Amino acid sequence: MAEVGNPEKKAFLHWLVTQVAFQKREIYWILNYLKGHDSILANVHFVEGAEKTPRGLKIYPHDGQETIELSIQNKKFTDPEQIFHEIRFHWKEPLFVEIVTPNAWKNRYFVQAVEDNPYAPWNQNVDETLKSAVFAELDELTKEAEITQLYQEIDSALDAGDREKFQELSRKLEENQKA
Repeated sequence: MAEVGNPEKKAFLHWLVTQVAFQKREIYWILNYLKGHDSILANVHFVEGAEKTPRGLKIYPHDGQETIELSIQNKKFTDPEQIFHEIRFHWKEPLFVEIVTPNAWKNRYFVQAVEDNPYAPWNQNVDETLKSAVFAELDELTKEAEITQLYQEIDSALDAGDREKFQELSRKLEENQKA
């Protein structure tokens, strides 16, 4: 897991507490507590899919859901005071934090602070249809590059007057275009 430094984490936390509206004031307390303690912050990792980690904190700044939830070994805690004390008493243990906000990837502070979740790597969650489309596009681009290369080699063979090379490359080009 690539380490993100405390300055990036603090910048993200500062942006969160000054720009995002949370339903519970205790969330601000927890975020400011993390921001103010370098030794604790060193063990904090901002990720996606925090619930898949051994110790994950999910914070929702919008209505309609539980606003804060700590998962420890598949047990859920939603009381902010209990969550705060858990963080404070177990500050040496890794804490994986997910802030669920729309368009998070458009926020520079988030992008600088987020890490790949070692318990749920992003590339294991890519939809199979998307994977197929990406690989098909890569195959098409590779084929186009090969054809362009063959045209350049054919031009060189013509310029050099190398009839055998020209015929060999022309056959390759024809085969490549049929495939």
